[in-house]
Amino acid sequence: MALLGVHRRIYRTTQCIVFILSVFADSSSVTDKKRAAPTATDVEYGVIIDAGSSGSRARIYTWPKRNNLDSSIQLREVNSKKIKPGLSDYVNDIPGVRQHVGSLIEACVESVPRDLQSRTPIYLMATAGMRLLASQDAYNIYQQIDTLFTNKTFCPFDYQRGNSRTLSGEEEGAFSWIAANHLNGLFTSKGSPTETVGILEMGGASTQIAFLPSGSVLADKFPVYVGGRYFGLYVHSYLYAGINYAMQKIYEGLHRNDTSPSKLNNPCMLRGDKTEHTFADGRTIEFKGSSDPEKCQTLVLNELVYKAPSYKCYPKPCAIGQIYQPLLPSNMEFHAIQGFLYTLKTLEVLDDSESFTSSQLKSKADAYCSQSLQSAANNTSPGTNPAYLSSYCLMGIYSNALFTKGYGFDSERRINAAGSIGGEDVSWAPGAMIYEVERRDRGSCSDTRDDKQGHAVSYFHVTQATVLTITITASLAYLL
Repeated sequence: MALLGVHRRIYRTTQCIVFILSVFADSSSVTDKKRAAPTATDVEYGVIIDAGSSGSRARIYTWPKRNNLDSSIQLREVNSKKIKPGLSDYVNDIPGVRQHVGSLIEACVESVPRDLQSRTPIYLMATAGMRLLASQDAYNIYQQIDTLFTNKTFCPFDYQRGNSRTLSGEEEGAFSWIAANHLNGLFTSKGSPTETVGILEMGGASTQIAFLPSGSVLADKFPVYVGGRYFGLYVHSYLYAGINYAMQKIYEGLHRNDTSPSKLNNPCMLRGDKTEHTFADGRTIEFKGSSDPEKCQTLVLNELVYKAPSYKCYPKPCAIGQIYQPLLPSNMEFHAIQGFLYTLKTLEVLDDSESFTSSQLKSKADAYCSQSLQSAANNTSPGTNPAYLSSYCLMGIYSNALFTKGYGFDSERRINAAGSIGGEDVSWAPGAMIYEVERRDRGSCSDTRDDKQGHAVSYFHVTQATVLTITITASLAYLL
């Protein structure tokens, strides 16, 4: 009788396993047929509208469709269109937003095949101009954009509420890092993390630094996933430390130190230059340039690149004030982009390799800041706007202090300032496109009901194998 019971168990277990295998075989067959079905196209498209302070630019990208998350996105810009003024200029003309973005949508419609438009994601990302608006004013503009972009007659692309937003400085820095390392071939070649490049970015309202530290990141960590790989970046944005605010902080420092006169000398302005500035207390002061680079540097170190006492710096080390920053990897190449380039080119700091050292920058900045406004006008390239001549003096001294006293660059370490990699400009927009596509694709990977990208199929196969293993193991345990 005992032997008969064992035989019955073997028979039932065998029947169970055969049934399970047949079910999974059928489902695998269906899944394989679904996976093997021809797709409508082998390419995808995406749109980023870069809403800057002076204008908006639509950038249309395309890339070959990926079969899995481990492959990198081979992004290529196929068209772009820029219009003026900036989106923030419509704060008192909300209906005017329609015409502003409408011409950009038209350019996108012409560049993206009709049958792919409904699947083409579109994002509007704003920077400096929108950051300076009152929250309610910015909200009103974004509400109008949401209303327009969710109307398929107006915008035939794939738009979700939340696709329009003002970028944080950290996002801008991280997206520039992604773009630079995309152009550098890091994601395609599966290069070592030691082969990444860092970003130094100067904007109108803020300045950013972004790089991959060699050790742990204790603050300002920005996680990035590209091509199936994870990068824990350090990114920090110093708000109100960009080109447009640097001189204002110098004004405030001079005003704070001497509150009585209606006229003050400004060592960070060139002799012969003068300007008026009205402060929050209602006082208007005339500033006259005195062309004194040594005093200008003292002001910069007090107002812009100041150091906190050691007991106030935690976690350590600190860059500017109490802001934590990991040590710079010694062999990493850094790219200075955006506003830095205008100053470096005007001061003629760059060599044939389009790079420079901080010591070279300091020497050129000191010489430039020692001359008069007229002399600077005579010595700079034709076409240089005279209104910016004094700002190049400040930016030269400020940039050098930022690199050495703030970020910790050795004065003889070279910094790349070509502004491009492989002939392509380094900007945040392509990095934003890659980041958003990666986020979208990783989100769809966990949804077994949607295999539009092919990821759920792989997930389902793993699940089948796991369940099958558990079932057979349980059956054998029952048998034994």
